[in-house]
Amino acid sequence: MNASHSLYRWPRAATLILASIGVWVALAEEKPSDLTTSFDTWFAACDDLPTNRKLELPYPPRDVLPLKTFSLLGTLLDLFNERCRTGPLAKEDHWLGRFPDKETFFHPSKIPSFETPFQPFAQRLQLPPGSEVILHGDLHGDVRSFLHSLKALEDRGYLKDFKIIKPNAHMLFLGDYTDRGMYGVEVIYTLMRLKLMNPDNVWLVRGNHEDIKMVAKYGFLHEGKYKYGPAFNQRKVTRIYSFMPVVLYLGCENTYVQCNHGGIEPGYSVKNLLGSPAEKRYELISKLNRADYLRAHPGLIDEVDNVSARFLKLLYQNFIPRSPTSPNHLGFLWTDYTLQAHEPALRWDDSRPGWTWGQLGTRQFLDYVSAGPEGPRVQAIFRAHQHNRGRNPMMSRLLASKGIFEHWQKQDVESLTDANVAELEAALSTDAKRSLTDGSVYTLNVSPDSIYGLTADYDFDTCVILTLQPKLEDWKMEILNATVPFPKAEGAQGQSPPEQP
Repeated sequence: MNASHSLYRWPRAATLILASIGVWVALAEEKPSDLTTSFDTWFAACDDLPTNRKLELPYPPRDVLPLKTFSLLGTLLDLFNERCRTGPLAKEDHWLGRFPDKETFFHPSKIPSFETPFQPFAQRLQLPPGSEVILHGDLHGDVRSFLHSLKALEDRGYLKDFKIIKPNAHMLFLGDYTDRGMYGVEVIYTLMRLKLMNPDNVWLVRGNHEDIKMVAKYGFLHEGKYKYGPAFNQRKVTRIYSFMPVVLYLGCENTYVQCNHGGIEPGYSVKNLLGSPAEKRYELISKLNRADYLRAHPGLIDEVDNVSARFLKLLYQNFIPRSPTSPNHLGFLWTDYTLQAHEPALRWDDSRPGWTWGQLGTRQFLDYVSAGPEGPRVQAIFRAHQHNRGRNPMMSRLLASKGIFEHWQKQDVESLTDANVAELEAALSTDAKRSLTDGSVYTLNVSPDSIYGLTADYDFDTCVILTLQPKLEDWKMEILNATVPFPKAEGAQGQSPPEQP
């Protein structure tokens, strides 16, 4: 390494060293909830918290909180943000096409898509055959369920004290880490411990709640201010959203699955990224070409109802996204899927609001972003997001399927639309180990110590372990359910209206 290059690298190295010194200073001031805390100690501290189901007031008493001050979480966030500004994400040769604007995308404190431009990006993660990837759906401020799943993974030999110890194993989280639960701070702390301990094996995808407008509306910012007052640094917390891809393409050789929070975004095609040299990991989504997609699929408008056709003509324009919701909702974060094969290729759902894709529309999209039988192909989708309060048809299918539902199964006929869990268990795929279906969508359940678990009445948290191979028919999916204990008085409280965003 030449002298000038060493001098160039020194300020960044010094920053990391000083940040590490700051960690150890903090350790001397605050125990036991510090960065040397073992997983078992952190688990015990959080497992003793009042459950989200039990809390009658908006938040737990401050004296039971496992993190007494914001400083330790703040230090973790500083380390995470610094790694993003200096690590693989900051290497220009890792980006296909335009590199993010350094003064805004990598800004240390400004709130993304509020004080800086919205710069969403896609990520490619290509792994060797035999790699195992553990997926988890929405957490929504539910640290207890999260830790019970991590404990189950530790018992299986995947983790030890936040460190992934099984060779060639990875963890992938699908967004919506906070809001609607009272322990978003503790969830973010746990995620940061995992990410910083395993920087090249833990991946965080952005959900629709990783947005300043959403966390301001649905509770997380209020939670932080309640717990820590003026010391809660919302700029530092929300800064991490910019560094999360809105979609991650997980692949082995030429076989990929799309991993994201919501659904399809037809305005973006990953074909160029997947066909680029291996070092290209990221691509900015600078423009969404929805009108071009509609022109390439003229028959799509014939497959929808009149209301949906009008919305297609109105919303399917080429545009530059200014935020996750403006001028239109970003599909990777927001859209849903139909449940059964007979439903339409695409429809507008005014209650969400947003698009719901059917089997035909999804098949067209996967073919559109794939390079044919010999090139890189996107063959399935893993996502979360589609939950409701109460046991509506979606939630019943998630419970019957042990926390991960495969859409459009042949045996899921129209007469089973409103079937109960027992009836669906007899018809759907429920085995702990399953194969993957080309063209399918897989939805993961939300953590049970939440408003969803309360009203839909379930007590298990779900992880999915994917084993990757060069051909999709050889991929394996194993479902791991961790039972989360609740006092008997915290059972279901009846049905609730359909859940909004």
